[in-house]
Amino acid sequence: MQPFTATLVLRQDGTYRAPGGIGACPTGTVTFPDEIGTWRAGPRRRILFDATNLEDEIAALRQCIDATLVIRGAHLSAKLSRDGEHLRGSQRFSGLVRVRGVGVAVGVVARFTGTRSGPLSVANMSAETLFAAGAAEVAIR
Repeated sequence: MQPFTATLVLRQDGTYRAPGGIGACPTGTVTFPDEIGTWRAGPRRRILFDATNLEDEIAALRQCIDATLVIRGAHLSAKLSRDGEHLRGSQRFSGLVRVRGVGVAVGVVARFTGTRSGPLSVANMSAETLFAAGAAEVAIR
């Protein structure tokens, strides 16, 4: 695994942008799009995300893993530290591919941590909030 640095942007209007990038895949190098969507505050300092360009991400996963990939679930989640200075989260995709007629479960998990680099109040966003995020773990199982 190669660590990376990127910026997760949470905007006052309830939108977000999570960085994509270039992935080294079994099929070769694939460019993953930035994930964009909406976010909202959840219980216990959680941030809940809903991607609006999920089909673009799924297309990149199909290029990376297999064109027959069927996505069963996709989820980006994060939690703030008690002091609001740190963020940890994960992005998960689960699905199924066919290998010689047999269904094989596939899961992709990317874990990240970040440090706040802009203003933040989850209850009432007053300005654009930035988290400098780095991958703690990326696993394909």
